Amino acid sequence: MNIKLTTQKKFLWIAGIGYFLTLIAYSVWSYGLTDPNLVYSHNSTFWQFQQWAWATFFHNRPLQTTSFVALIVLSFAGYAAIVSLFRRLGTVIATKKTLLKTCLLFVLLSSPLLFSNNALSHDVFNYIFNARMVVMYGANPHAQVALHFDYDPWTRFMHNTHTTAPYWYGWTAISLAPYILGFGKFVLTWLNFRLFSLIGLLLYAGVIWLWQQQQQKKLFVWQLLAFLLNPLVVLELVSNSHNDMWMLAPALAAFVLLWRGKDRFIWFPISLLLLLFSASTKYATLILLPLWFVSAALIQKEYLIAIIAHRQSKLVGKILSRVIESFSARILSFIWKILPLSLSCALFLPLLISRSQWFLPWYLTWSFSLLPLLLDTKRKTSSLVQLDLPLLAKVKSLMFGFKHRWILWMLALSISSLLRYIPWLSQGEYNPTVISQQIAITWLGAVLIWLGFLLVEHLWLKRARA
Repeated sequence: MNIKLTTQKKFLWIAGIGYFLTLIAYSVWSYGLTDPNLVYSHNSTFWQFQQWAWATFFHNRPLQTTSFVALIVLSFAGYAAIVSLFRRLGTVIATKKTLLKTCLLFVLLSSPLLFSNNALSHDVFNYIFNARMVVMYGANPHAQVALHFDYDPWTRFMHNTHTTAPYWYGWTAISLAPYILGFGKFVLTWLNFRLFSLIGLLLYAGVIWLWQQQQQKKLFVWQLLAFLLNPLVVLELVSNSHNDMWMLAPALAAFVLLWRGKDRFIWFPISLLLLLFSASTKYATLILLPLWFVSAALIQKEYLIAIIAHRQSKLVGKILSRVIESFSARILSFIWKILPLSLSCALFLPLLISRSQWFLPWYLTWSFSLLPLLLDTKRKTSSLVQLDLPLLAKVKSLMFGFKHRWILWMLALSISSLLRYIPWLSQGEYNPTVISQQIAITWLGAVLIWLGFLLVEHLWLKRARA
């Protein structure tokens, strides 16, 4: 047993080093797409490196595209190996200390991307300049556009200088902190925004841990890393510095507070405020409001039933009181178990509307963020069967089957969402043909990958039963 464990740890080291080196290689590759108007440093060594990156990748589209595909394949291979090996080890995040170690591991493995160029998106430059408009020019980025300040050198490498801030005031307020801490230095400010994206992911990790603690359920290291180390997550949220975790972490925290057992009337309004704050950073979590109100109503109803049963125990008898309390607890347990899947499906819906430009890759992290809560370590017999509620038990059984396929669908989309950059990289521009190809790769590619997952799973199960 000890020999087997030692072997697994050795393979884990190899997988971790391979993943780390792949992200270093991606960081080097990313500078081939640095905007020609952007100079990160005048240091002669860096400038020689930047010139080499442009000459090697920017002016060689086939090499740039094939190397990107190779890096994506290698990163997913390393990701799958790390998650699989941690699953075999079965390490539980039982304490804050273990959570801290897991977060430090994530920071270490993803750290090369902190120094990468945001090659696939210019959005972070808009975040920076919108904050600059507030602090330096006293302007409202929701009413004025960056083009009004075209004399500012920080607009030279921006895209979408003709549009106002696309998000509401919550994100604008948050973005002031990394800008102010940059002290007017562009590179320091740019690095601060990358750190804030990383901090958002760490806050998310803490919320997921609290969610499982709330339900007295185990959270395994592999479950958390299944989201954090997914190449789509680290490339879009760390390297490209998208702000989505500052929307998702408060939204998930709102549902954690909603289920607190004590002082519900205090935590309910705080929970709602957190959800509204989340929506003020990006509007997408507004779609969770109906689920919040339904959950709040059901929680309050069952909570009141339990109180009444307890207070009326002398009248209805202790046995009936216990039955009612047990029924209430089991119904709440059922609601809590289906909540992650409900939230994940709800957050997928905004990806299908025109405002989301028919699915930008990093938007998948909204729905994908529930992955650690969807990954069951084992399937248990429904406690609802014990209550002779076959309909609800059947619903839960069907939802388990759907949930498993939904997880595979999310994983398939995480791969196809990164591969959708291929047409743009090969042609160097966005045009109707490129956009059509991206949509085809995203959806058709995801379907093919998903079917491949199901086929491999079927063959593996068939072999296991033989």
